[in-house]
Amino acid sequence: MNDPRPVSLASAEPVLIVGAGPTGLTLACALARHGVPHVLIDRKAHASHESKGLAVNIACQFLFTLLGTPMQPGPHGCRLERLNLLWQGRAFSAIDFRHLDFPIRSLISQPQPDTEQQLEAALTMLGGGQPRWQTELVGLASSDNGVWASLRGMDGETRREHFSCVVGCDGKHSLVREHLGATMDGHGYPMHFVLGDFELDWPGEPGQVYYHVHPQDFFILIPLHGRCWRVVVKYDGDVPAEQPLVDAMVREPVTRLLGRDIFRSASSWLSRAPFYGRVAGYLRQGRCFIAGDAAHLVSPIGGTGMNAGMQDAFNLAWKLSLCLRGQALAALLDSYEPERLEAVRANGDATDLATRLIARLNTDLTPLAPLLPKMGNRAVWRTQLPRQYSGLAQHYSQGMLVPKQNPLAGGFALPMLDVVAWLASHGQHPPSDALWLMVGAGADADLPGLSTLAQRYPTQLRVVYLGSPAAMPVASGVFAAPWPASVPVPVPFGQLQLWRPDGVIAFAGEHRQLDALSDWLADWLVPAQAPVGAG
Repeated sequence: MNDPRPVSLASAEPVLIVGAGPTGLTLACALARHGVPHVLIDRKAHASHESKGLAVNIACQFLFTLLGTPMQPGPHGCRLERLNLLWQGRAFSAIDFRHLDFPIRSLISQPQPDTEQQLEAALTMLGGGQPRWQTELVGLASSDNGVWASLRGMDGETRREHFSCVVGCDGKHSLVREHLGATMDGHGYPMHFVLGDFELDWPGEPGQVYYHVHPQDFFILIPLHGRCWRVVVKYDGDVPAEQPLVDAMVREPVTRLLGRDIFRSASSWLSRAPFYGRVAGYLRQGRCFIAGDAAHLVSPIGGTGMNAGMQDAFNLAWKLSLCLRGQALAALLDSYEPERLEAVRANGDATDLATRLIARLNTDLTPLAPLLPKMGNRAVWRTQLPRQYSGLAQHYSQGMLVPKQNPLAGGFALPMLDVVAWLASHGQHPPSDALWLMVGAGADADLPGLSTLAQRYPTQLRVVYLGSPAAMPVASGVFAAPWPASVPVPVPFGQLQLWRPDGVIAFAGEHRQLDALSDWLADWLVPAQAPVGAG
């Protein structure tokens, strides 16, 4: 692969986002929030009416809240608090998100068009441009300081436009991935889903999903709004090429397995699809990137696929913002690929195991032993699995992280929501793409060193000292205020944590490690007195 990576990516030209699905819209929202010009295109004539992805997990809700655009269920959706697993009609176990020690304790379940409409509304609120529909990417060519894109518009004419970077969010048949030369490694499954939205006469609890597993079959009931449920049925083999799609393909197996007919209406939406476990070998070449389904495809079991694409977008957006403004070295963007590949591969492995066990593709139940609902596994079901399926268990071990340090680093900085509210109450609104250096109170805090660091990176870094007796700067560039006694302190006494704009802890350590942290930041950020020229 020919992959020339410049030292600087500074540019005032827009970013081209190819694909206006959930990943592309999330990236556009994040770039708009960071003040980065962008162009969002899609070859379709309008937003998709396909229901497809349903769940917006807790991690993505956390990130949208940090962005200033918190998500709520739309008119056809609801909140999901619990996933129930039934074996041959009998309760087996459950994952309950209400056990999470976090302000958000439920997923959002709604048809994908509702999610996309909310993202388009958020994009408008953030000042971003709406998608250019009926605009197709037909070619890419690298230049010395950007990328030339050949775009075919609704008039059929092809025009060349120049962009600072290109991000392919253009799905499993991605042209941007083809341009990168990346292949999708992995496998398909010897089965497919038929799925539809129906009104049901079903006694299931509101806000709860039901996985019905049988020796040779399984189906899933997912609540939407009112009496409307998404019903998913497994069929063996590939998607048939000629067989017509009818409601009976969902109704008959569910009625047979339940022993009664629960369907009150014809489907309002019906589809079928194969599914895969595949990941691209790499996600970047020069100024071109891929994200979402263009980069990875997973089984829909657990509802993680759409969310993984959104998290790609959050990871990439702030890095593009700092680099394009010349406030970070281009090496910062090198961290996108290892971080996201690590995360999507871990998610893919967990989803693959769950899919094979539920679909009975694996007859060896040894991997299931740690998950069996017994006294010794209560912590797994109360804590570990809710964190995993909420998305909050995501953890990076490489990339833009200080190496060989506190195991908190790489995970989510869950207190960020409390800190955002606390800072706002004191009139503090850090830039959306700024890193936060959170300083726990302590006599050994190096206030002059913190001040020097804050002044070295005045736009990229906000230094916050927790525990001052009054809302006042304790040193130039350092904000301090008393933390409310009723809320657990986000950073312990004598500790430092560096929080990224995508909610990830990049560093966790002690006050005495400030010099090492300062040296490490110099590998990524550009000091105020030494701006990087346009690349």
